[in-house]
Amino acid sequence: KADDSNYTYTFEDFDTLDRIKKIVTLAKKRIVDKKINLNIVCPTPVSRVQADARRLYFVFQILIENAISYTSEGGSITIVIREENNSWVRIEFQDSGIGIAKEDISRIFTKFFRSPQAKKADTEGMGIGLFMTKQIIERHNGTICVKSEGLDKGTTFVVKMPFVPHVD
Repeated sequence: KADDSNYTYTFEDFDTLDRIKKIVTLAKKRIVDKKINLNIVCPTPVSRVQADARRLYFVFQILIENAISYTSEGGSITIVIREENNSWVRIEFQDSGIGIAKEDISRIFTKFFRSPQAKKADTEGMGIGLFMTKQIIERHNGTICVKSEGLDKGTTFVVKMPFVPHVD
């Protein structure tokens, strides 16, 4: 299957901030309907990353849609984008949503896994979005991790991607 075009990645310059803003704009109705306060924080300009644009867009779309789905009405979502250690673009997706039980953290990127709380909050998921997200990020030589202090304490997904150095 490695020769199949579905599995071939095409890397190009990818503007993280611009793409995240586009996804948020497309999700605006859901955000407004749930009265979610969504902020994008990018304190300084960040470098572009080399990415398969279609696949990385999918990753960010999954993370943003999950944050919206699992954040209660009137909650908040903050997306923080910054450079780290002169070699990474770090993107944090923080929400005030349902959180993740400690015993489920290690299984969150497992294929077909959905926590009992996630099933109650959103019955339509299949448990493959976060699995695919991790596979795509790793194929980009990046990392993804999840943090949660427990149920009803929100969740933060942290994506780190190597960036393209500025050329003057």
